[in-house]
Amino acid sequence: MSEAIIQLQGPLPEFQDFLRSTIRTIINDHIEKAVFSIAKNISERWRFISASALVKNTRKEVHGEDFADCAFLPLACGISDATVFIGIRDKSFSDFFRKFKDALEENLNLACSIKSILIKDPLSGLFNSGYFDECAERLFHEKKLSALAFIDIDKFKTVNEKYGHKLGNALIVSFGSFLKEQLSKDMAAFRYGGDEFAIIFNGLEKTEVMRYLDNLILECAMTEFSCCEYHEKVSISISSGCSFSPDSFKNASAMLSAAEKAMFAAKKDGGGKLFCLPHDKI
Repeated sequence: MSEAIIQLQGPLPEFQDFLRSTIRTIINDHIEKAVFSIAKNISERWRFISASALVKNTRKEVHGEDFADCAFLPLACGISDATVFIGIRDKSFSDFFRKFKDALEENLNLACSIKSILIKDPLSGLFNSGYFDECAERLFHEKKLSALAFIDIDKFKTVNEKYGHKLGNALIVSFGSFLKEQLSKDMAAFRYGGDEFAIIFNGLEKTEVMRYLDNLILECAMTEFSCCEYHEKVSISISSGCSFSPDSFKNASAMLSAAEKAMFAAKKDGGGKLFCLPHDKI
């Protein structure tokens, strides 16, 4: 087996058309599907593959079928680029491709595990603040961020003082599980820090968001939170602030600041409620 590694960029649809017209003459449908399952994850910004990268030395086999000497395998390796593996086909090609595919899948699984560690908060099981910043800004610029909510557990300091920090941590774990159960596919929840949480809403109307947050506050007040090995069951309330109208803000960070300010206003008003401040009061 001879091989080479080259970097290629170009529009993804054109790249997939190229694959469909060439890979089919090289390998069977099973391997073709494996290639396309990888290709779907590649960035949408590609440069069209040059003529020099086309399959070469295609010839007729004994039975008249096309036989291609080269195979192209795209691998995602960044936000805007990809590596294309070029394999020269010989008798050992099938075994090599299988081993290479197995190694690739193993590395992709490892990469997914590493990413999960990097974006998850280990205590609550929710996404962390760093990933919130990344997701919120991306959705904001894509004009898909309809609302942001900032949530704080009322009198959490009192819980820590009464029961100790270990039970306080256990409460964060329990509340994280509770919050995950309340989410729909149009939402994502994050632990922003301490007893503060944030929710991103993607494409929901203002009335839907407010109805959801009102119900969340009510459900929380009706729930007794079990704290793992601790026998105590803790009742809590939460305060929430929300910001809408992304066009009124310069970025997602400004939207979050508005939601946070509204949340503090809710706490100052006694807690256990939702505040959404008009933009001119933020």
